[in-house]
Amino acid sequence: MNQAATNLVHLRPLPLVVESIIGESATSFISRLSEKNGVALWQVRKVVSGHIRLPIDKWSDLYWERLASLSRQLLLDFEPMRHRRANLATCSTAKMFLGHPIMSPYLLRGRFRLCPTCLSERHMLREVWSLFHVVACSRHGCELIEKCECGRKFDESKRGDSPFTCICGKPFRDYATAAASVEAVEGTRWIEQRLSSWVTPLEEHLMRKITVPEPLRTMPVNDMLAFINVVGRVASTPPEQDEIRSSDGVHRDYPHGDMRGIESLAACTGVVEAAVRILKDWPAAFRALLEEVSARNASSSPTTRSQLFRTRMGRLLVAPPNGLDRQPLPGLFTQLSRFCEEQGVVLQRKRPIRHSSTARRIAKTANVAQLAKELGVCAERKLFLPLYNKVAVGLDNLTADTAEIETIFRDEMVRRWQEIEAQMPACDVARYLDGASSTRSVHGWIEADFLHPETDPTDHGRKTRKKYNAEEVRQLRRKLAEISRKVDTLPPGYELYETVSKAVTTKYYHRSDLLRDVFQGTFETLTLVAEPRLTDLHLNQAIVRGFGLARRVAQLINTDAFGLPFFLGHLLDELWPQSLERLDPTVRKKLRRHRLVRFTDVRNTTEGRDRPLYKYSFVDMLERQLLLNGPSTSTAADELILSKRNSASPLERESCARDSIKN
Repeated sequence: MNQAATNLVHLRPLPLVVESIIGESATSFISRLSEKNGVALWQVRKVVSGHIRLPIDKWSDLYWERLASLSRQLLLDFEPMRHRRANLATCSTAKMFLGHPIMSPYLLRGRFRLCPTCLSERHMLREVWSLFHVVACSRHGCELIEKCECGRKFDESKRGDSPFTCICGKPFRDYATAAASVEAVEGTRWIEQRLSSWVTPLEEHLMRKITVPEPLRTMPVNDMLAFINVVGRVASTPPEQDEIRSSDGVHRDYPHGDMRGIESLAACTGVVEAAVRILKDWPAAFRALLEEVSARNASSSPTTRSQLFRTRMGRLLVAPPNGLDRQPLPGLFTQLSRFCEEQGVVLQRKRPIRHSSTARRIAKTANVAQLAKELGVCAERKLFLPLYNKVAVGLDNLTADTAEIETIFRDEMVRRWQEIEAQMPACDVARYLDGASSTRSVHGWIEADFLHPETDPTDHGRKTRKKYNAEEVRQLRRKLAEISRKVDTLPPGYELYETVSKAVTTKYYHRSDLLRDVFQGTFETLTLVAEPRLTDLHLNQAIVRGFGLARRVAQLINTDAFGLPFFLGHLLDELWPQSLERLDPTVRKKLRRHRLVRFTDVRNTTEGRDRPLYKYSFVDMLERQLLLNGPSTSTAADELILSKRNSASPLERESCARDSIKN
């Protein structure tokens, strides 16, 4: 075993340092690190994450910290490689990619593409190649490669003897590649220009001279990819393959993007080339495409958009994926609206206005606009118009003069609108308290006993769903401002509440537990704004993680839980990062043979199999690791473990642990 392999086993820094390169992917950095130190790629991945095949975009903060320690790099150097959640209120699936929020369907996961010439010159894989719609090398004008000549696709966890070889043994740099089409190179350069994903000053100078077409020029990068995907898929689908939809309704099946059917590099290349040809002659080419798609099995006299566009690609044009702001893609929607108007079809049908005899009698003095102005609300508000119609229809059978009906109508409207204002639906509560959070749920607040849904029915036209007292919600918002301390600059180690919550909350330390600790002042809470929401708070991640670990250990000990090796190993890695014993199959087999810990066999019967599946006692494993490795990263957890030993005497268990080390 060489020095590098020995350091890996004991989680010590590797002897040879590898500097990260601008624009490099995480797969490339880990491959270069393992190659330079002479260790296998799977060994580095297993030591860092505990698993060989765990995708890099699912690595937790602990794994990235471990990689930074092994490679002697700063954690900040890996930030461009990490696909963190963007924490957008309008899109929960968006991830940060080279500084831009991108929806996950547009990102390659677990696989990669490469340019053999770039690999020969710079010995690196570029991060921008992880986008589905980047199909060519902008530097050399050649096609990218996604699979070996043996038929295997390039997988980030499966390599040959060298990290830059296929399983069959062929080096990546020896592959032959063909010249890419002009459209494929041009589309790739449009994307890279918007991403600012250049490596050298010369590339930056050349990229800045590229002119992106007008429809894409002001869009976010994610919306640009969605635009190219929709236009390219429609333009590249032959009419004979564009089947007719039987239903008349228009549904947006995949609001965050859909790459089904075009996952391969060849299919993506066809989509990008077709989109570039349309965008070069915008909007004339797109109008011709609309005429061609609408002519496919269209009705004789269409009156709705679903009748005008009856095929699968036509419905994709009418209901494309939304942008990051949940709004239709601007250029696409504008051209489609103009085309539908010219065809005598309204793109969005107007909602019929409900009339009643009461509404007609009071139309001059108490119509919708006047009454909304008196109450201080917007006449187009979602709940106001249905309430107005409901109250007016309810008074149609009342026999009285107009003045009396108007008085009764106004009093009833004021009463019911006050009921609406006194309550808040769950989505508004989450938006008011959580802010720009990726979760639109109030379950954490309910479980922490901060909010209680009101069960009294109110007759104001709102759909039946849980509602909450608005004053209680406002009090919680004021309490957030009281418990947090406003600062101008954040000290080191403080992260956003959303980031800390994702890192520390688990099955045994829920989001409600973290909320409860925040409101009780268990740890210091900082903010940069005067009236913070939950996502405006900043917590010390190291302190919260240690406290969360102690709470999880307490729950596991009190319930005497048994768990699978995956979850058990993850907890042990957090408590003892420098552990002398890794929970691999050999160690687990020895633990069962010598009865060093308690375990149970729950049979694995999935898909007709009958195999052993072992669960191990958390209490026994925690105590064993404490005896082997000494104090953990959480002093409170150590005290709990020492106070909750199982039925065996401490001397017997300590001798068993020492004997297992000798063996």
